[in-house]
Formats: sequence, structure tokens, C-alpha cells
Amino acid sequence: MTAITEEYTLTPEEELSFLMWDQGVHTLTALEERGPVNEEDKWLIPGLVSTTSTFIYGESMAGKSFLVSQIAASLVDGRSVLGIEPYQRGLKVLLIANDSGGELEYQERIANLKTNTDNVFIVEKLGRLTDSDWNDMLDIVELAWIDVVVLDHATAELSGDSNHREPWVELWNRLNGFDVARVLVGHATDSRYDGKKIKRPMGNAAATQLPRARVHLFAPGDVRSPKRVLELDSNLAFRDPIQCRRGEGGYIELDEEANET
Repeated sequence: MTAITEEYTLTPEEELSFLMWDQGVHTLTALEERGPVNEEDKWLIPGLVSTTSTFIYGESMAGKSFLVSQIAASLVDGRSVLGIEPYQRGLKVLLIANDSGGELEYQERIANLKTNTDNVFIVEKLGRLTDSDWNDMLDIVELAWIDVVVLDHATAELSGDSNHREPWVELWNRLNGFDVARVLVGHATDSRYDGKKIKRPMGNAAATQLPRARVHLFAPGDVRSPKRVLELDSNLAFRDPIQCRRGEGGYIELDEEANET
């Protein structure tokens, strides 16, 4: 006996309901029923790492990779970073280091922090990611239950001139394909005005316009001096600059004397 089935046609109301669910469209009433928005919804580390997109930038030798290593350890085991306590711990972090030798630097710097290195994944593949690589990374992040993706460094991954807007838009769109927290690491410009350093990233302004949080690691004098300033800016909150310094082993630590002053 052959069973006969008829294709079901959605009513206009059912079609609308499905489309809204598929595109993530909800009434404010439905969203409010989940509970109010709190700081943990916005930040993994307050002011430092957004739950969505964060751009960390600074001049060469400022200590960006040391700071990123400290952030990774904080997200893994809950330790503070420059006196800031993370909202979450026990997270899995994927580091894509496309600097030559960058993966070895992260391996050493994170291992020296004595965190749970089973929760830190480092991509050893060098060079700009292909479309196939991006798709594979998306699968890895989903299947390995990765919580945070870090890409270091930005300009090596751009598909065009860093001074143009389109390559930055494309890169952020690619990163935003990861349904987890995204951290992009880039260089600050080495340009000067009236002999003073310009506090902006290398390339187009879209580098800092598109992410939700911006973190600028700045050497106010000669970069060979240990003095550093961490400037935190975001669409979510404002924080005063943090006076810090390159400490033992190159890691970034609070400058207690400067902060007291």
C-alpha cells in the first residue's frame, strides 16, 4: 500500500513567524522576557574584551602579543588583567597568528603564564587565509566549542590596500562570521604630527569604526622605555586610560606609582 502525502503550505502568519525566527527578529517584549541586559552580556573582560568584536592595536614592540597572551590566560583561568577581573573563565581561545614565528611567540608567552594550555589552540599555518581556510576555521570553532577567536595581525590578512575602507570591511565581515567573541590585533600608524605620535591604527578609520571595543597600547615616549598607557574606548562604556609598563619578561603590568599620581 502506498502512502499519499500532500505538501503542506504555510499560512501567511506561519511564514512570517518562520522568517522572523530565521532572521533573529524578535519583539522587544520577547527580548525583555529573557531578562534585562547586564554587563556580562557586553563584556568578557570589562572595557578590554567585548562579547562581540574587539580591536587591539599599538606600535611595533609596544607589547601587544604579551597583552593578548595575558588576556588569553585570563579568559582561560579567571586571573585579572591589569587589575580588571574577567566576567567569565574556563573559555577556549583560538589564536590565529599569521606573523612569521608568531605562533612560537604565543606558545612560549602563554605557556610561561602557567594557565590551562589545553584550552588554548594555536594555528601554525602561515600566510593569508584562503576562502577554504576561513570555512575550515568556521567549522573548527563550532566543532571544538571555541569561545574566543584572536587574529594577529590585521594588515597581513587584508585583501587590499590598508588605507582603503573596503578591505577592512571585508575582514571584519569575515571575522563576524564566527558566532563567538572576536579579537583582531593590528599595528598603530608610525606617522607623526608636529613631532608627536598619532594615536590611530595603521590604515583606514574603518579599522576602529567597525568593532565594538577598541584597545590602544601606547608608548608615550620612546618604545624602548618600559612606560606604557592602555587606552580603552568602546560603544558600550568609557574607561580612564590605565598607566602601565613592560614588566618582567615583557608582560604588561600596572604602573602603581603612576596610577597613584
